[in-house]
Amino acid sequence: MKKENIIGIIGTILVIGLVAYFSVSYFDNKNPIVNSNINGSNSADNNMLTEASVATHNAKTDCWLIINNKVYDVTDYLRSHPGGQAIVLPYCGKDATQAFDTKAGQGSHSQNAIEQLGALYVGDLNQNNIVVTNSNANSNTNSSVITVNSAVLSFSTALVAEHSTPTDCWLIIDSGVYDVSNYLISHPGGQSIIIPYCGKDATQAFATQGGQGSHSSFASSQLSDYRIGTIGSATTIEQIQQAQEQVPDTTTTNTNTQTVTVPNNITITTTLVTTHNTSGDCWIIVGNNVYAVSGYLNSHPGGSSIIIPYCGKDATQAFNTQGGQGSHSSFASSQLSAYLIGALGTNITEKSIEQIQTNINQTPPSDSSEDEEEEDQEDDNEEEEEDD
Repeated sequence: MKKENIIGIIGTILVIGLVAYFSVSYFDNKNPIVNSNINGSNSADNNMLTEASVATHNAKTDCWLIINNKVYDVTDYLRSHPGGQAIVLPYCGKDATQAFDTKAGQGSHSQNAIEQLGALYVGDLNQNNIVVTNSNANSNTNSSVITVNSAVLSFSTALVAEHSTPTDCWLIIDSGVYDVSNYLISHPGGQSIIIPYCGKDATQAFATQGGQGSHSSFASSQLSDYRIGTIGSATTIEQIQQAQEQVPDTTTTNTNTQTVTVPNNITITTTLVTTHNTSGDCWIIVGNNVYAVSGYLNSHPGGSSIIIPYCGKDATQAFNTQGGQGSHSSFASSQLSAYLIGALGTNITEKSIEQIQTNINQTPPSDSSEDEEEEDQEDDNEEEEEDD
């Protein structure tokens, strides 16, 4: 065979080899997942969802669960779990089938909870996993990517029902969904009035103020701060978390000073007074004036139980007749003036009320029993002088 022919054959073989090499390399780059299943068991093993691989995701910041032989990445969901993340954390990296199916021994999860779980699916146990990333990770556009935080949910009554505890309290009011967990401790009527409605529709209760009247326009505007969605609207876990971050946190309120939840330049009305109707936040109306008497209750000669029924109400008749036992002394009247907020119908600012409240709290009440006894003695002396 001629030398030239041999060189030609070798050159042709080299060209074919190079074309084949670059074709395979190009196919690898365009189809990494498919290629991992074609090129052998090593790549497949790296993507295999085994109990051992799931066990490496065992932290609060990287939490995978096995439920009914399926693997779920619940890392971004922990904060939103209705029962709190503490219930889930012990199962990170483990099989949580029994715990999920029995709701940790408390019953069973709702259909809505099951649907939510489905949005966090990674893959089947002992199968190749789907690539999963959270909303903050850089997505690999060449892979099958599920963005967990972007999984679409729907605000429904079932979803709201999952948030039914004092530490995780959602309400439905006129189709709006509100997360009032952080507000409970600051509610003028006490948190015990709201807690029974956690996870439920509280429209009627809010509209009638629990059967006692109606909420003020300020109370309605304050409620809007806690809105996180609307029944029937689509949302994602990420959007819910963002809305919750915007909700005011009033759980760190200084309990040494009464919290006055009134806006700037408001009018003192009977409706406003009705929102201050507890022993810890007690306003009363006497003779068209409004008084904040919470700090005085324990010092009242007749006991706090006589005044508390009038918190948030007009106590003029009760004060003038001393609860039907007579009339208060002039000293009692002067002492009451120390607790004056303002007259009904007058405008006042939030700052002014806060300052008044602070002054009231910093001024200890006088020993009214001793002062009234001294005044009674002076009255007796005056009567004796008149008789003489």
